[in-house]
Amino acid sequence: MGKFLAMRWLCLVFMLCSCATAPDPDVMRAMLTPEQVAQLRAPMIFVVAPTRRVAATLVPVGQNGGVRTWQTRDGVQIATQNGLVIASRGLGFDLMSADIGGTSAALRGGPLRYTRLVTYLSGDAQTIVVPQTCVMTAQGRQRHPANGIPVKVFVERCQTRDSFENTYHIGPDGTLWWSRQWVSAGVGALEIERIRR
Repeated sequence: MGKFLAMRWLCLVFMLCSCATAPDPDVMRAMLTPEQVAQLRAPMIFVVAPTRRVAATLVPVGQNGGVRTWQTRDGVQIATQNGLVIASRGLGFDLMSADIGGTSAALRGGPLRYTRLVTYLSGDAQTIVVPQTCVMTAQGRQRHPANGIPVKVFVERCQTRDSFENTYHIGPDGTLWWSRQWVSAGVGALEIERIRR
């Protein structure tokens, strides 16, 4: 396949993966083959919202210090810091902000019990601060199914008005290759895979 045809094919994949009415997320992920991913020149993540059975590719549209903003083709945004979700926009029940200091420290070997503070907007646009009491547990090692990189697996269990469990797969250099991260009761968790750094 020539370079021009390959790029046309990639554009088609990204359009499909960014469409809110796109096919099954598993089918969409299978379209991103290692050969096609190898041709990418920019970072990309693949995000699945399991409760909604939708998925999309996101690319960076902004960087503010250590915070990177990712966006779909139709404008949905996720902000991350070292791969950890700190905000979302355009999902309908968005996470306005999250203090991920305790999570980040625990993943680096710090205290395994901590409190996270997250904020949401109420129906009348008032800010609601929600404390989350969390515990991080190491779950061993495995290989990333897409690229074979060895990863450490961590599970974070948080108690709040919406108790939930997050999962993190971290490579030897600290890259968060795959995660399942809670956003809100209305959205549920997002499964985030790093396609290209």
